[in-house]
Amino acid sequence: KRRLNEAGEVAVYFHRLVPLEGLIEEDGKALADDLLFGSRTPKQRLERLPEVMKRNAALAELKKKYEGFEALMRRFLSGSLGLSCEIKTKLICITEKEGKQLGKNGVAAVESMNLAESGINQWKLQNKAMRELFEKHPVLEVAFVEMAHEVIRTAPWGLMWRVGLGSVLSVVDIITDVNVMLNFRA
Repeated sequence: KRRLNEAGEVAVYFHRLVPLEGLIEEDGKALADDLLFGSRTPKQRLERLPEVMKRNAALAELKKKYEGFEALMRRFLSGSLGLSCEIKTKLICITEKEGKQLGKNGVAAVESMNLAESGINQWKLQNKAMRELFEKHPVLEVAFVEMAHEVIRTAPWGLMWRVGLGSVLSVVDIITDVNVMLNFRA
């Protein structure tokens, strides 16, 4: 068992050394796993983010290249909802404030669709910077889809949606049961 842990640690170590241009689409899942590893809550993800962005060569390169990238990641991984508004700025010109708004837009898109893939696609279509980012680095689209699955799973609004739907279905079930009993008596 110890050797398996060492093998996993070695794989993560070498994956973190790969520069952005060396990543392929299939590496997106590993990139997301690196960001999400061991974090069960949005708070834990946010605490882990600066360390991972510093140690992962591809993420460090993105942070250096695009001013608002870390703010975008921070806001997206937080899973907190906010008002969505279109950002028409080019990717290279994104400020930290616009990065936060882009992250907020991503969460809103994922929440509105309740499916990671559809939400990320909607996010990409609504924001020029995200289109550019995903066209230049397809690995990031795969990574954001994987992160969106986790955001949906752990976000309070994801839980509220599941509990709300469960409550509505339970009430409908009770109403149909009462209706069947009344019809049976008659």
